[in-house]
Amino acid sequence: MKFIPDSESDYSEIKSFLNITDVNELYEFPPELKDVEYKTENINKKGLPESELKKEILKKIEKNKFVEYYIGAGIYNHYIPAVVNEIVSRSEFYTSYTPYQPELSQGFLQAMFEFQSLIVRLSGMEVSNASLYDGGTALVEAAYMCKSIKRRKKIVVFDNINPLYLKVLFTYNVADKLDIIVVKTKNGEIDLESLKANLDDEVAGVVVQNPNFFGLFENKIVKLKEIIGDKLLITIFNPISVGLIRSPGEYGTDIAIAEGQSLGIHPNFGGPLLGIIAVKRKYMRRLPGRIVGMTHDKNNNIGFTLTLQAREQHIRRAKATSNICSNEALCALQATVYMSALGENGIRNLSRLLFEKAHSVAAAILKNKIGELKYSENFFNEFVLKFSSKEKRDSFRDFLKKYNILFGLPLEKFIQSNDADSSLLVSVTENNDVEHFIEVINEWKN
Repeated sequence: MKFIPDSESDYSEIKSFLNITDVNELYEFPPELKDVEYKTENINKKGLPESELKKEILKKIEKNKFVEYYIGAGIYNHYIPAVVNEIVSRSEFYTSYTPYQPELSQGFLQAMFEFQSLIVRLSGMEVSNASLYDGGTALVEAAYMCKSIKRRKKIVVFDNINPLYLKVLFTYNVADKLDIIVVKTKNGEIDLESLKANLDDEVAGVVVQNPNFFGLFENKIVKLKEIIGDKLLITIFNPISVGLIRSPGEYGTDIAIAEGQSLGIHPNFGGPLLGIIAVKRKYMRRLPGRIVGMTHDKNNNIGFTLTLQAREQHIRRAKATSNICSNEALCALQATVYMSALGENGIRNLSRLLFEKAHSVAAAILKNKIGELKYSENFFNEFVLKFSSKEKRDSFRDFLKKYNILFGLPLEKFIQSNDADSSLLVSVTENNDVEHFIEVINEWKN
């Protein structure tokens, strides 16, 4: 495509619209800021040597207030080994993370091949693609796959999945009219009788999350595949939790999806994230995005190539499996390094640690009679804490803020229930100092 610059008439129209006479006015400081000077005890207009300037900056940094938070709901503050950032920041990876020209990106293609292999092992499925945008859009992709495979439009979703994922699904559904049926759960867990009442021959797939949004293990999930028959089972899973519980593939999942942020990616105020999708082999050609494959050249040397690219950038849009399949290959690389660094035993140990720490926090709260569990103790690293009133909940959170602890996510913004405005979704990771937390709440008096 040739570059066509703006004409003089275009510039005149832009300047008229912005009420300026010269484009350079866009780069000037506002008058009220022109006389503002940045002054400290030692920094002035004359400047400082780099070493002295660094000392001054470090003094300023020490005044920052660092907080510890017990908030998750899909994005978690895990410890990330130094090796992850060290590898990802290398220029050969950092500058080639979108392999449109595979013959020039063998190293990165191999990294994506390893990512797919690790996700297959983690999920217990047979095929994975080279990443998606995030967990929410992965759910949309899975729903579209169900529609395409089964030639039906009805998708059954339990109401205890991440509500933000459900919003994404409904948002995309404005254009592509799926018939989304939201099934009520019981005591925070899936209700098989409610599911059966909503199953018919028009249903293409059923969506379940394990552990669910409330952090609860779905023990009945092993019976789902038997109950739904020829419908596809979509499971939203926590990649870390499979170190403690069965993987989606072990209980008959057809499409497994996840948010991969917990695999070595910083929370970063909410993004970028990493969508994971893995399927049974027979559904491979319905996968959105890219699949990297390993092959051999005529000299029998191993090579890597994009074996499947059913995305709108490569083929006619109408024939693409998806038009929202933007991948997050650099984040996928981070996840690959993280999973490789921890290994199978590391993920297993981390999973146990999260479980133990979360249960220690819950036990301490119950012991001090601060609140009670809304659901059972059948949870992973998150649980719903119910208070006697909204005022007590807010008072307890304000008390913890004094100790630089941000505690729990108020649920009234996310779910509708009679006691949502007095409940918190509490998340615990290995980064939380549980001993310190227990010392602090022992001082609280209501």
